[in-house]
Amino acid sequence: METKIAIKIGAVFCTVGGFVTSQLGGWDKSLHALVSLMAVDYILGLMLGMVGRSTKTANGRLSSSASAFGLYKKTAMLLCVYVACILDKVIGSDIIREGVILAFCTTEMISIIENLTALGIPIPEIFHKVLDILTNKRNKS
Repeated sequence: METKIAIKIGAVFCTVGGFVTSQLGGWDKSLHALVSLMAVDYILGLMLGMVGRSTKTANGRLSSSASAFGLYKKTAMLLCVYVACILDKVIGSDIIREGVILAFCTTEMISIIENLTALGIPIPEIFHKVLDILTNKRNKS
């Protein structure tokens, strides 16, 4: 009985996952990179909260509302990828989707570097220079 329920639950997750992935343009290297960077950034954010160094809360501790907001932001990013896929279908290309994914990968990398720095992980100077350049360009636009 328990295995039948587990199989049904697994089938539902596979169906939903397959549908979502297809709506995001398929599971390719770009989407894999974005989802992986999102996961790393989210986990690092949780770690910051656990050690009391989060910049998302007044006391620096883990917060369910801050955590939920992080998931909302990542969901919104994936919705932007979905919209980019629709636009690409209209014009018959894949350039909009790729551009959106690369832009969000850059945003996630910036956040990862910031989180690692906040955790006290020594980051090579070149990453700090890249972070400064990307942050300044993002603030100007």
